[in-house]
Order: sequence, then structure tokens, then C-alpha cells
Amino acid sequence: MRHNLIFTILIVLSLCFFIAPTPVQATATSYNQLFGLGSHSPDANLEGWWPLMDNAANTAVTDYSGHGRNGTLQGGHNTSNVTTTGPNSWLTAGFLFALGDYFDLAVSDTVFLGTISIIERADITSGGDYRHFAGKHSGNGGTQNPFDFRTNSSGSALYLVRVNGGGVEYTGPSTTIGSWKSYGLGAPSAIEDVPDFYVDGSKTSGTNKAGSGTGAPTGSNANIRVGRRADGAVQMIGAISSVAIFSRKLSDSEFQEEENGPEPISLVAPVESGGEAIGQNFSCTSGTWGLGSPFSSGSNGTITYSYQWTRSDNSSGTNEADISGATSSTYTIISNDLKSTLDVASEPATMEVTTLLQILIAICRGRSLV
Repeated sequence: MRHNLIFTILIVLSLCFFIAPTPVQATATSYNQLFGLGSHSPDANLEGWWPLMDNAANTAVTDYSGHGRNGTLQGGHNTSNVTTTGPNSWLTAGFLFALGDYFDLAVSDTVFLGTISIIERADITSGGDYRHFAGKHSGNGGTQNPFDFRTNSSGSALYLVRVNGGGVEYTGPSTTIGSWKSYGLGAPSAIEDVPDFYVDGSKTSGTNKAGSGTGAPTGSNANIRVGRRADGAVQMIGAISSVAIFSRKLSDSEFQEEENGPEPISLVAPVESGGEAIGQNFSCTSGTWGLGSPFSSGSNGTITYSYQWTRSDNSSGTNEADISGATSSTYTIISNDLKSTLDVASEPATMEVTTLLQILIAICRGRSLV
């Protein structure tokens, strides 16, 4: 579980000879890459993502995956937004679920009858009975579902039911009553194969297998439901701030990335200014960083800024190296910053400079991301 995650914006300032900024592409998996924030496109297997950021009095549930699989809140709606806390600080609102409340959406079974991952951020406020996360319910009953992700009968542990002729059930790790948690599920395509469960990004393999079904799960194009099973026997009591479903099994690190939450993106680019002669100062602003849509009003830890000036042979960054001690927002140009050619004496005592060839986000896990 992440507490008070601190993001550091590391602005790498390069001295070179041509004004030709070079973008840096992220290669590491991140929350932003999974859900398509900033410059990223959503993961190709993200089938639905409902951050529940809609207006409190609105019964619409907007899908931010790009598929347009919008749902409808049934049974009532919030009279005010639910305030999220702890590891959900960027999710500024959620829906409160009482008995009989749920949201559903009509969608084909096609992409949900094989490998699947589900992540739901929820605060279960009352145990003592089944509590529902998400299911695609072919009919009434606990085993007639392509997937039924919920708790056990006491609300104290995660639970999964899938069916192909016969149902197969698995028990996962403990839930926590009265606290926001990220509850996740990663299930293989064959229902007899053991799924993995996740709480705040930490994995536990399913146990206590029951049932004799085999093969891929089957379905009948029933609606996806969140918060209440079709027969009303399994219902959520608490609050839900986000639900995401993928048609692949996410890696352990990807579940952890979801738990870590979104990284800040550049909303207003840093600006460089200053002279170009020896002894003159060149400086750079930090710009403006934030989470962007749909979390524009949220936050995910404290953003701090640091700077590092580098020197390179050209705008492509050839032989780029840090300038020792040049770690403030202002840099004073010295003779070593002059152009280097075979005829050094013929070079003028001025130079063209550019900054911000690279803007990296260095977060506390030691990773660099766009």
C-alpha cells in the first residue's frame, strides 16, 4: 500500500547547438499507460474503465476506456459525492452503495469469456454477508456466471466463481471492513486454473478450489453488474470509486502500478530564457504538472522539482553528460560550453543554447516516465 507517494519532476536541461527538442518515450508500464492518460493510448485489452467521477446526482456511469460502454446506476444515486481517502486520493468522488444499489451495462460476452483481470477500489463498510464487486450474470444463482467477483459469505475474503457446465470457485485473501482498498483479480482462460487475487497490489493465489467445471467460461450476453448480483443475493454495502476490466491477465507489476496510481503529466510546458554568452545566466521554470482528465481536481502525492543541466555535442544528445553541480533552475554559461570544432580559435565566444531536450518524471520508485 502506498502512503504519501512523492513525485519528483526531474528537468534535464541540455546545452547543445540546435533548438530541436527531442521527446522521451516511456518504456515502463505505468498507470498512465494502462489507462491512456497523458500522451498514452489505453491498454489494448482494457475493456471498460469506470472511475465513477460523474456528478453526484447523475445516474450515468461513464466508461473512460474508449469503448463507450457506459452504465446506469440503479436503485438510487448519491445525494453528495463520496470523499475518497488514503490510496484513492486522486479519485475525488465515488458512488455510495446501499442494499439494492448497483450499476449495470449491456455488453456482449465476446471479450469476457477467457483470460480476465478486474480491479475495483472499494470501501466495504459492513461485513457479515456476501459483498459484490463485479459480475456478468447469465441468470440467478451463484454459479451461472461467466465471472462473479465478490466476497465470501461473511464478507471477509475475496471470492471468484466461473462456470462452464459446472461452476468452479476460489477463495482469495482477506478484505478489510471500513477502509479503502484496491481489490484485484487475474484469472486464466480455463476456469480450472488457479486465479490470483490482489489487495493493494499484493498478490495471493486462489485457494480452497471447489467445483468440477473445466475449459473457458460460458455466458449468454447478460449485462455486467457492479454492486449487486442479478438475483439480489450478493450486494455491496459501502462505496466504490473505480472499476476496471481487462481481457488479459495483468502482470504483478501492473497490479502494483494501478495501486500506485496516476503519474503527473505536463499541463504547461517549462519555459527557458536567458543569455548566450560566457558569464550570462540561463534559467528554466518548472512548468505546471497535474493528473489531467479525468482526475483534474485530484492529487496523488506531493510534486517536487529538481534540475540537472547536461552538456552534449549536438541536439541528438551525443556524448551527453551531467554538468557537475549544475542542479538549480539557473545555469551560468562557462567557456566549456563553447562549440567544439577542429578550429577552436575560429569559433565565436557565444553559442546557441537550448534547454528541455528531455523532461523526465522521476518518481520515488526510481523509475523515469513520460
